[in-house]
Amino acid sequence: MGEEAVFECWLDLEFSPRSAGVERIVIDVPGRAALAGDTPVEGLVGSAVRRDSVVSSARGLEIPLTPPLKQNVQLVIHFTTTQYSSAHAFRALVLADGSTMPLYAREDTVDGRSWTVVTSSVLKRVLLEAAALPPVVTPNGDGVNDSAVISFSVAKVDNVPVTVHILSLDGAVVRALYSGPLPAGTYDAGSPLQIGRWDGRDNRGGLVPPGIYLYRVTVHLDLHDERAVGTISVAY
Repeated sequence: MGEEAVFECWLDLEFSPRSAGVERIVIDVPGRAALAGDTPVEGLVGSAVRRDSVVSSARGLEIPLTPPLKQNVQLVIHFTTTQYSSAHAFRALVLADGSTMPLYAREDTVDGRSWTVVTSSVLKRVLLEAAALPPVVTPNGDGVNDSAVISFSVAKVDNVPVTVHILSLDGAVVRALYSGPLPAGTYDAGSPLQIGRWDGRDNRGGLVPPGIYLYRVTVHLDLHDERAVGTISVAY
């Protein structure tokens, strides 16, 4: 738990003669993920994967195939990700070119095979790795550091209430960025949910004065809260 690891997803594909083929494979990952190794997808026949077209989206790790795959094959997909919950099901789905209706892969349970991975360790803390990236916001509209993301990770628990705030140095709330439940995972600029993004504006939509501010991430637990506080600066 909490350490990046390499995973393998084995996917058997069978096609009928009139099949449109598979243009995209999506794997449900617990957080940010990327293809791994010199040959990240083994078994491709008549198709290829471009690393620069692979993305971590709200649906998972999306792997486009060019051209669409239409031959019966067994694929082995190597990727890295970090698991923060005690167990995660790496479900997979496939899409044809231009299709919005995915086909979900069926889990192969022969000989105890499974797409559910259970962690071998448990972290002591729930809230981890909080930081402001970049640490200085320059919201002048030039496209460089116009906003920052308060990044953090939540471990061990699912659907736990989380709040993310920007504060003045005297502790007053300047901007409420997020309030709601979150599953275990990492939330940063590379994750599908950029819930901690701050553009240097207050709750009324106005730009804040230049200076030093605080970010505060709070995980609200039954017995106690876990909190992380740090600084973020605004400059013009």
